[in-house]
Amino acid sequence: MAKKLSPAPEQPVPVFGHDEDLRVSALAVVLVAFAVGLVLVWLHHWRRGSMMMGGAMVLAAGLRMLLPERVVGLLVVRSRLFDVLVSLTAGVAMIVLGLVVPGGFWG
Repeated sequence: MAKKLSPAPEQPVPVFGHDEDLRVSALAVVLVAFAVGLVLVWLHHWRRGSMMMGGAMVLAAGLRMLLPERVVGLLVVRSRLFDVLVSLTAGVAMIVLGLVVPGGFWG
């Protein structure tokens, strides 16, 4: 007689979906925000654009700090502390420069 195979037990699905989806989503959100900032700069709204790009860098730092390494994906460059400090510093610097530089786009 042939043995009856039992079905494989179902794997629990994480609340937010698969890790690969989150890995792509974290990077995609940061890249889209940064790209919107670049478009704003290209359209001569350099203050808004630089602040948007800075905000994207701060967002990248926050995601790198809060999410585990298996989920963050390409936002991982070095150690967590290094990634957060560099991204946060660059983001805050871009936001501050957007706020304090006087004059319009051409001077």
